[in-house]
Amino acid sequence: MKSKQFIVDCQVYPFQVLCYFENDSKNLFKYLSKHESKKEFKKIRKYKVSQGLAFITESNHTVLWIKKLPESYFDFGVLSHEIYHCVCFILDKAGIEHKDNTEESYAYLIQYLTIEIMKGIDKLRA
Repeated sequence: MKSKQFIVDCQVYPFQVLCYFENDSKNLFKYLSKHESKKEFKKIRKYKVSQGLAFITESNHTVLWIKKLPESYFDFGVLSHEIYHCVCFILDKAGIEHKDNTEESYAYLIQYLTIEIMKGIDKLRA
């Protein structure tokens, strides 16, 4: 079975988001084990996911993990929730604090990631 994952390049910011849409963590952990320290990998393996999870690793891998491809309104709500967390991680690492005068940066990156992730989901469904 083909893994349901893809990477979105943030373009303006020097980060990527690994988007992973599977209940089974095997393929995600296989990918991360090649890119993370043993200590970081052990920490990641302890994460528990109810519907979705976003995290950033010590080597700046931003991961958006949803247990299945979104289908319902609830699923898309979970996706947008986790996209927001990814944006916060990325912009924090870029040194952009969330304030009134940086709000547009957050909104733009949420918009961009949402569009790119939806394109990736469409490709996974094709």
